[in-house]
Amino acid sequence: MVNDKDGLSEGMILKSRVPHVCGSNLWTILYLGSDIVFRCNKCSAVIMVPRKRVFRQFKKIQ
Repeated sequence: MVNDKDGLSEGMILKSRVPHVCGSNLWTILYLGSDIVFRCNKCSAVIMVPRKRVFRQFKKIQ
């Protein structure tokens, strides 16, 4: 597990403010960098979000 200065780590589950098209709003962090890679917990879709937008779009739950 890679811990980040912002308190994020790989494998952490975040809740998005807007649900994905599959209906789920839970995402798992796959990779931390300047862009953060997430995988949907329901349909396994993978997205990249710029680090600046992560704290506006997601809430930490675990």
